[in-house]
Order: sequence, then C-alpha cells, then structure tokens
Amino acid sequence: MGTETLALALSAGAAIALSVATHDVEVDRALALGLLLLALGVALTAPLAALSREKARRAVAGFLGFALVLVVAAFVRHGPIGSVALAIAWVFLHGAALALVTRAAASRLGDPGGVALGLALSLLLLGAPYVTGDLVSALPRGGKSAAMSTLLLLSPSVVLPGTFLGIDAFRAQVLYGVFRASQDVEWSYASPALALVTQAALVVLLLAAGRVARRLRARKPIVAPALLLVLLAASRADAQVTSGGAAPTQTPAGDIGPLNVKIRLSYIVPFIEGNFKVTGFTPGVPPSRLDLVHDLDLSLQYAIPAFEVDVGWPGAGRIWLEYWEADFTGNLISPPFEGVAFKNLVVPPDDVGIVDYRFRTISLNGRLDIPIVDWLTLELIVTGRYAHWQTTFRVPQIGAKDVANYDTILPALGPGFDFFIIEQIYAYGSLEWLDFSLALGGRSAVYHYTEVHGGLRIEIIQSAHFGLEFYMLELGVTDQRHSYRQRILGPRVWVEVQF
Repeated sequence: MGTETLALALSAGAAIALSVATHDVEVDRALALGLLLLALGVALTAPLAALSREKARRAVAGFLGFALVLVVAAFVRHGPIGSVALAIAWVFLHGAALALVTRAAASRLGDPGGVALGLALSLLLLGAPYVTGDLVSALPRGGKSAAMSTLLLLSPSVVLPGTFLGIDAFRAQVLYGVFRASQDVEWSYASPALALVTQAALVVLLLAAGRVARRLRARKPIVAPALLLVLLAASRADAQVTSGGAAPTQTPAGDIGPLNVKIRLSYIVPFIEGNFKVTGFTPGVPPSRLDLVHDLDLSLQYAIPAFEVDVGWPGAGRIWLEYWEADFTGNLISPPFEGVAFKNLVVPPDDVGIVDYRFRTISLNGRLDIPIVDWLTLELIVTGRYAHWQTTFRVPQIGAKDVANYDTILPALGPGFDFFIIEQIYAYGSLEWLDFSLALGGRSAVYHYTEVHGGLRIEIIQSAHFGLEFYMLELGVTDQRHSYRQRILGPRVWVEVQF
C-alpha cells in the first residue's frame, strides 16, 4: 500500500506543478495539455503494468492522483468539469485496452515482446497525427478518410482536445502543417458518447477474445492473435513492430555488458526565452533585436516530440542520436515613430508583423561511464549539435514577407552522474557547456552552448524504462549578419525500449 500511496502522491504533485505552471494559459488549452500528459502517462504505464497486479495497482493509483487534480483545476478555474471527467474516463478505457493488447501479445511473444508491442502501439496512436502526415497524404481518397476516422476515434492527441474540449487540433499551428490530409477530405470530430462507446466496445471485445483464446490455446494457439488482428483491422489502425532477444541483465560495477540498442521517445513541455537579430542588405537601416517573449510573445501548440536511437555497452558507455524540432508563432506591434527592421523587411510604425519561428536540431552524443561504486556512476559526455533556425516575418497590411535561415554546429562537453536510490528508481543528471569564438576565412563568430538534464528514471522491467526530468538547452551564436540567443527549458517525460 505504501508504493501505491507514493505513486498517487507523486502523480498528484506533478499535476499540481503543471496547473501552477499553466495558470496564465487559457483554461481549455491548459486542461487539454493536462489530459494529453495523462494520456502519455497511460501510454507508458499501461503496457508496463499489464503483466503484474502490483504494478497495475500503482499505475491506477498514479492515474487517480493526476486525474483528481485535473478535475479540481477545472473546478477552480471554472472550466468544463463534465467534459474533463468524460475525457478522463476515455483515457482510462484507452489504457485498459492497451493493457489487454499487451497481455495478449505477451502470451505469444513473451513478456518483453508483449511490452515492446504494447508500448509501440500506444505511442503510435498518441503520435500518429504528428508522424504519419506524409504517409496518409500519399493514400487514395478512401484511405485518407479511413485514416481520419481512425484518428478521430482512437488517437488521444486528437480525441482529447477535439472531442471533449472543442479545440480543433488539426487546424492548430503544428498539425495544420504536418497533417495536410485533414484538408483534403471531409471529416468531423466524434461526439463524446461515440468516443466512449468505441473505447468500451474495444475493451469488451478484447476481454472476450482473451477468454476464447485461453479456452482454445491448447488446440488452436493462433486464435488470440487472429482475433486481435480482426479487432485492429476493424478499427483501421495498423502497427508493425520488430523486436527480439531477451533483455540483458544489469552489469555489476567494473564489468562491461553486451552491446544493446535503445529507442527513446520523449515529450518536452517548453518555455522559451531569448532574442535574435538578422542584418539585411538595405543601407542605412540598422537591424532590430527582437525579444522572443516581450516583443514577439511566441507560443507553441502542445509539447515537442523528440526521438533518440542509442547503442552502447552497460558499464562502458553509449553513443546516441537525437532529433527534435519546434515551431513557434508570435506577433509584433511596431513602436510609434520608428519601424522594426528584420533582414530586408521594415515593419512600418504602428503596424503588425507576424512571425513564424522554427528551430530544428540533431545531435550526436557520446558518453563514457566511470563506475565508482555499485550505486554511483560518473559520466563524461561529449556532444556535437546541429542547429537550424528558420524565421519568417510577414506584414499582412503591406503584403511583405522575408525569410532568414541559419545553420550551425556547436560542440560541448561536461560531466554527469547516475545514482541508485531504491529498488528500480535512479536519479541522474548532466551539465554540458562550451563558450568559444572561431575565425575562418576572414569571418568570425562567437558561440555559446549549455545543456542541462536532471531527473528520475524508473526501470519497471529491464527492457523498458521511463522517466521525468528537467531539461534546458541554451544556444547562442553571433556573426557579422546573424545573432541568435535562445533558451528552451521545461519538464521532459520519456520512455525507452531496450533490445
């Protein structure tokens, strides 16, 4: 009972922290963010807890703690309490369905294979609108309609804001650009009743399929997977996951374990700070330095997904590749009696400019592990990060637009640690930084880099881990024509599967 109480308290505390951090955000959008984070937690924990009653009780306790705080937040902020309660019920049914799929897969593939398939399916449904846009756009019209119907009933990223809170996710800034199929076919959000009935029907059918499969397994062991495939086909959602091999055992301090591969998906809930200045070729027009918060009031729709692929040897070190991108929008009112200059564009006094601020990064990282004792490992981390800024400035009143692109590569290095706390819980942290200047071919530039990670990792089973951390990435570069200073920071939740 102690661990269940701890899970409830930790999840409630996380929800309270989220409510405080979003107190100045529009109530519907703040609640939508909370529901999406609850769905992310269910996507990570339902497959992991499906095979153990004790872990399932912890997961339910954590779910209830977070959900209760969301309902209280909706009441305090005069939000739609009924809609939030119905959305929480939908998320609970969604988690139950994921757990049943995991159990069915584990009966055929073993526990690691079942958990890996369950995690892959849950994260696919959650992230499908963001990662399948090009694939769906290439389908014929009937395929696009089927894909839209599936997402409108089964994807938490679409159902929670659209069906229950009336926020049109497909016409938001991010999805409008990456899921263009929504502009090609007719569609509408499902009603809350239809969404709940669909999830409940899936749970009932999966329960029935599992019972029939258990009765016929001795003679016809293929029945359970076949019924599962029929159910998935009926919902028009396809997922293909390849995995294999048993998870390696933990390596004692001083020993080097076998090569393994990890795939990690994370979501960053960011706050952005900084400024930029871009010099154009118009003589006599000095560029304006624009603050990302005070001048442009940049905003981001929901969280930033990040992807990592990691290979390494336990007890020795790791090498991993990370990718993520963010798209912010903002606007500017030019001060009276003076214009705002961006590259070759000048915003007239008292006029409005609209900014699209996009940032993309890919990093190659290496880590050397230095075991000190069984419960403490020190680390030396080296990073090379590619950064790309694309800034688009538009002035609708005069029909003018200008675009600036900037690319650079920044190195950094620093220490880290990994600390065993209790049972399957670890604390970790790292700090990388580097400030330097470089002159090549008559051109000089000044660079700044700081990256911070600090959080908790929970190893539910050896082949699947998840964690919550504080993340900060601060980059700065100044040359003859460009000056960017940017800090992105906030909570980051992640899950990784080890092969």
